Order: sequence, then structure tokens, then C-alpha cells
Amino acid sequence: MENDGKSGIAAILRDSLDTSANRTFECVVGTLSDTVHPLKSYAIPSSWKTFVEAKITRKGNTITWQLDEINGKHSWHWSTTMAELGAMEITGVTIWPQKYSNNADLDIELTDTKFTWENETTVTDIPNLFADGDVVTIDTQNKKILVNGVEDRGLQEIGNHWDDFYLTPGNNTITVDGSSWATQPTITVNYQEAYV
Repeated sequence: MENDGKSGIAAILRDSLDTSANRTFECVVGTLSDTVHPLKSYAIPSSWKTFVEAKITRKGNTITWQLDEINGKHSWHWSTTMAELGAMEITGVTIWPQKYSNNADLDIELTDTKFTWENETTVTDIPNLFADGDVVTIDTQNKKILVNGVEDRGLQEIGNHWDDFYLTPGNNTITVDGSSWATQPTITVNYQEAYV
């Protein structure tokens, strides 16, 4: 995420060796004209598949980096709080695939990006939280919300009461409140009996 044309908050996914399948995910704060600070590195195990999603979220002075295996079981996230992060203006986003020296180009594919403003002091337009075709899965048993197969930890923070969500014997009514101006979603409910 850029700050006036410079790298402000970044995530780096790199493979520094052509003799190994090891990959590293780095959390970075800094600028291109100053010292870049890698705050945390995560070595991605070989059990991860190659299709992953990287996410950066800022709420106040706290930045959270998240890495997920698409439609997989693996997920990793890490947060840090720094006073200057809340005041950093984000003016753009840059995606930078690169290669090292004269080595062969890396086989990297970027499928899509999403950039969402939250907690704006002035709102002129409220964007849709989900795009057409997004699949949102609410897993009450494992207490997770997934969007297109990837866990979204931000949605889980919005007043969820997992332990209070259950069906009682007899008839139950489950409602979904969608915006009147939005395309109404198709809902599927899967449930199972449980015994105590």
C-alpha cells in the first residue's frame, strides 16, 4: 500500500533459491527512499499448495497481515501496532512481480485484487461488501466465516455470538437481511442433529 508514491505497508512473497521449494512471506513497513523494516517473516511449509491469498488490513494503529491457502486448510496471520501507522495516508496500491538478476522469470500469476476503504470520516459512496458471484460460508460449528473459500477474520469480529447460534427442536426461522438495492443472495442451509 503506497504513501505518496512510496511503499508504506507491504507484504512480500518470495522464493530466494532456485534449488529449493521453500517460500517466505514477509510483513514490511517502510518507504522506497528510506530503510525498509521487515517486521516478521513466515516460512511457508511445503504442505501448502501454490494458490494463496495475501491480505493487509489496517484498523487504527494496528496492521494485520494474513496469508491463506485457497480452498485449503492452512492459514497464518500476524498483527503489529505502531503509532505512526494510523496516521499514514494510503494513496494507492502497487503489485510488483519481479525476478532476480539474470535468472529465469518466475511463474507467478495474479488472479485478482480487492481494495476496500473502511472507517472513512466522510462517505460519499458505500461499496458493496461482496461482489457478484462471491460465495460466503458461515460455519457455526468451527466458528469461521469464509469468502470464496478463504477465512475472513474481519467479518467474524462484527458482533458474532457463536455459542448462541443453534437450532431448537421444532420449527426454526432463519432470516438473511440484505440491502433492498442489492441483488438478493441465494441461501443454502446445511445442518445436522447433535446430542448432548
